[in-house]
Amino acid sequence: MDCEVDLTARSIEGLKAKLDTYGIAVFLDVLSGDEQRLFIEEMVSDLKRSAPPGTPTEGLHPPGSIGCMIVKCYGLGNTLNAQKRRLNPRVREIYAGLYGVEPMELTHSADAFTWKPPPTATEKPLRCGQFICWAPSVAMDPGDAAKKLKWMTQGKSLCHNPFDPRSGGGPGHMSNPKFENPGHWTTLFDPVTNEQMQALGCVV
Repeated sequence: MDCEVDLTARSIEGLKAKLDTYGIAVFLDVLSGDEQRLFIEEMVSDLKRSAPPGTPTEGLHPPGSIGCMIVKCYGLGNTLNAQKRRLNPRVREIYAGLYGVEPMELTHSADAFTWKPPPTATEKPLRCGQFICWAPSVAMDPGDAAKKLKWMTQGKSLCHNPFDPRSGGGPGHMSNPKFENPGHWTTLFDPVTNEQMQALGCVV
């Protein structure tokens, strides 16, 4: 990482110190090498489910995401794989440590992910990451959990803030070719798991 100061941390205490000093930090070794490879494989798998049949990995450019490289549409932020990424227990434990609460006392947003395909099928993607934002559920307004779940079931992604249940992206994008036209991307409607509903703040 090219930076004038060391922003890395490997413990909750170190993370808090970096955040207090610089307002930003990088927590290392959250995922193992094998977990990172699976992360990429599952993201590519979902992208190919939505993309026009036969789209190669290097051609996975969801309409509407090329500029900002944030994938908000086509239900891709709410697939079973995306739900699993957001619910990573290690990430949840880190947020719990920061807030001083138990992991099950947190709620999060059904957020999008960032993606830029590799130059060729044999290379790593140029960008591949999941937005995960947890916060203490006690601060959430009544009714917000139901709103977050509603957006998810409609194929929409949410904004980063767990306490602001606004849709950050629709089920489709205006630049997506119409159904049965070349280049059309399909919206995915994977089921919302009980664990994901609980993370939104729903009573399951």
